Amino acid sequence: MEPITIRVRGSHTTSVPAERGTVRVQIRLESDDLGAVMAAVTDGQTRLLRSIDELHDKRQGPVTWYAVDQLSTYSWTPHDRDNQPLLPRHQVSISAEVKFSDFAALALWVRKAVDISGFSVDGVQWALTAKRRSVVETKAQQRAVLDARTRAQNYADALDLGAVKCRALSDPGLGFVAPGVTGSELLLDRSYGGSPPESHGDLVPRAIEVRAEVEAEFVLHP
Repeated sequence: MEPITIRVRGSHTTSVPAERGTVRVQIRLESDDLGAVMAAVTDGQTRLLRSIDELHDKRQGPVTWYAVDQLSTYSWTPHDRDNQPLLPRHQVSISAEVKFSDFAALALWVRKAVDISGFSVDGVQWALTAKRRSVVETKAQQRAVLDARTRAQNYADALDLGAVKCRALSDPGLGFVAPGVTGSELLLDRSYGGSPPESHGDLVPRAIEVRAEVEAEFVLHP
C-alpha cells in the first residue's frame, strides 16, 4: 500500500512578563519668539538628561540605555480669517528613548519629568532581554512542532493507521521543504504606544505574547 501523507500546521502561544521597558518621550514647545522657545527646550533637555544620567547604569539599571536626538525646529506663518499673515510661529522639539529594567522607576521618572515644560510620552516598547527572548522563542518553536505531531497523530489514530513520522517542516506559507530542513514563524506582541503622561496607569508593563507556527508533513506506512 502506498504511504499516506498527513499535512498539518502546529502552533504554540505563550505570554511572559516584560523585562525591559523603553519609553519614548519628547519635549515640544512653540512660540512666535524663536530665541525664547529654543532656550526653553534647551533648558528642558538639560533637565531631562540630568534625570536620566542619575539613573543610568548599563548593568544595574534602572536605566540601562538611552538615546537623545538633536533639537529639531519648524517654522510657519499662520493667517487670520481674512487670510492676512500673522507673526511667524516656531516649534522646537527634542525626543529621547530611555530603557528601564525597573518599571516602578520608569513610572516614577515619568511622573517627575512631567514638570518639564512641553514634556510628553509617545509610548512604551516592552521587551525581553536577549537571553530570555532566545529561551522563550526556542520553547515556543519546539512546542509548535509537538503540536503539529499531535495533530497528525490524532488524524492517524482516527483511521487506525499507526504511528506517524515527520518528513518535512517549514515556515507557514513557504510550502514544504526538503526532509531534514526545519523552521518556524515567531510572532511577538510587545508594543504599546500613545500613552499620555497624565495617564500613569498606561505605564504598567504589558505581557509579551510569543507565538510560533510551523507547517509539517508526516508520513506513515499502513
